[in-house]
This record gives sequence, C-alpha cells and structure tokens, in this order.
Amino acid sequence: DWGHRFDMMQQHTAQHLLSALALNERAWVTLSFHLSEESAFVVFDQSKITASDLVWLEAQANSRVRDALNVQPRLASEADLTGGGIRCRKLPDVRAGGLRLVDIDGVDLNTCGGTHVHNTAALQMIRVLKVEPHRGASRVYFEAGGRVLGRARRDVPGDGGR
Repeated sequence: DWGHRFDMMQQHTAQHLLSALALNERAWVTLSFHLSEESAFVVFDQSKITASDLVWLEAQANSRVRDALNVQPRLASEADLTGGGIRCRKLPDVRAGGLRLVDIDGVDLNTCGGTHVHNTAALQMIRVLKVEPHRGASRVYFEAGGRVLGRARRDVPGDGGR
C-alpha cells in the first residue's frame, strides 16, 4: 500500500529532522519516538517545553523542508565512526560498512534501518501539534505531509473532509 508506506516515510523522516534540530540547537535529547496511523510523537528529555519552543521547532523544521535537503541512506565510513558526528544513543561496536546511517544533508547523521523520503521537500510541511508531560520529560506530537493536508481539509466547516 504505497499511500500508507509514503505516510510512514514522511512521519519518520520528520521525526529525524525534529530530533536533530532539537538536539543541535537546544540540546534536547530524544528519549523515544512513536509512529502509528493515528499519531506520531517524540519524547524529549525536557521537563518543560513552552508554546514558544514549539513555534521555534516547527519554524526550524519547515525551513529545512523548504531547503529541499537530500536524505540518503548509506553505510558508515571509518571517518563517520571516529568523527563523533553520528546521532545515536549508544554507537554499537562495528566496523566501517557495517552500520546503516541516514544522512539529512548538513542537519542529521543517524543510525536507522527504516524508510525515509529522498528529500525534505517531500515532507511538504511539518506541524507541531502539542506537548504534554511524560514521566518528567515532554511528549511532542507532530504530523507531516499528507497528514497536515488531511487535517486541514477536515477542519474546513461544511466541507465534509473532501
């Protein structure tokens, strides 16, 4: 089901982007990530994330969407493994060529075996929906691409979701 697969690719790539921006710009560490047909969220290690923080994160993410950055899966090189630029909770003990990375040009280099869009422009837009406390951390809900458009269509009074 290509529609379902593409939706998952959009949400998953959006998560990479949000997590990388949060870490690189605000030092927020991603503790976990959830993706289903109904929702997507990232849990950050922050006990308090404000509305202005969410506006900032959404704006930064959408700026990278407009930049149309390449998103490339590749195998780790020796330089990747020794350079310290890989975003990962705990880098496994592997040799060059034995670890799959996803590289969002200039923004993120992360260990991942999942599926992703090939370019951030394919995300269309990222919308940060809300934040809620979660065990001393913060759960940030978001949506990307077709989910944003679908919500916008449902929100039009009298349109019936067309």
